[in-house]
Amino acid sequence: MTKNKFFKSSIGIFLLGAFIGTLAPSPVDPIYFYLENYVVPHLTGLAKAGLQIFDWYILDALWYLALMGIAFILHIKKVDVAKKITVIGGIAGLGIVIGIVSKIALG
Repeated sequence: MTKNKFFKSSIGIFLLGAFIGTLAPSPVDPIYFYLENYVVPHLTGLAKAGLQIFDWYILDALWYLALMGIAFILHIKKVDVAKKITVIGGIAGLGIVIGIVSKIALG
């Protein structure tokens, strides 16, 4: 399999998307930073471990689940490519804006 065929395959597209998705800021990042900076330091034991598991793993999973739902709806409704790009760009921009606003608000 050539390099071009790999990146056009389903697994290649998935892995590239996972790589970019991990690098990109998401709207759950401010929640993560708030919990890590203001809530977790005051917890101990099982409560601390449980909250860290929630903010490290579950928040991101919920974000990607929401993205999957939006992508599924766009696919089912056969939305044209320009509208899909607009929606995806808006979602990415939302993550950036929420990150900036939370940085200003939380200091």
